[in-house]
Amino acid sequence: MDPHRPDAPRPGAGQIDWSPARYAGVFILALVGLTVLRYLVLRFTEYGISAAALQAVPPMVAAQVEGQRLARRMNPLPGGGAMWRAALGMTGLAGAILVGWTLLGTLLIPGLADAFLAAPLMIAIVLAVYLALFLPLNRFFLGLAARAERRRLDRTGG
Repeated sequence: MDPHRPDAPRPGAGQIDWSPARYAGVFILALVGLTVLRYLVLRFTEYGISAAALQAVPPMVAAQVEGQRLARRMNPLPGGGAMWRAALGMTGLAGAILVGWTLLGTLLIPGLADAFLAAPLMIAIVLAVYLALFLPLNRFFLGLAARAERRRLDRTGG
């Protein structure tokens, strides 16, 4: 049976059916878009946008997309434990994407690989800090978007 049909069986209260491919796609699009925005702002103005601040936006956007889809597929919404488990999976995927993004940067930006090789512990610490930030962001925005979409669907009879 096709899991995307409206009459498909729904996951139980302890399981959230989120799409790693969609989450990764939204995360990567947000990451690339914000990188281009940061470059353009730096290029054409005197102002800079913190790269660290921009790292928080992709997991927020991707979790919101998953939260909206969750509300369309599940009523009632699953409990907090299931939301945390989904957020943990999203955080692991986000970490893998960031590692890939970093490796891509070392190939495209001359000298970046040498800088990373000079301080591998620092890179590991920065990644750990990002992951510690991503987990609550994923959980908060997954639940926020799911509740908002569920309220909208309830009001419109969806």
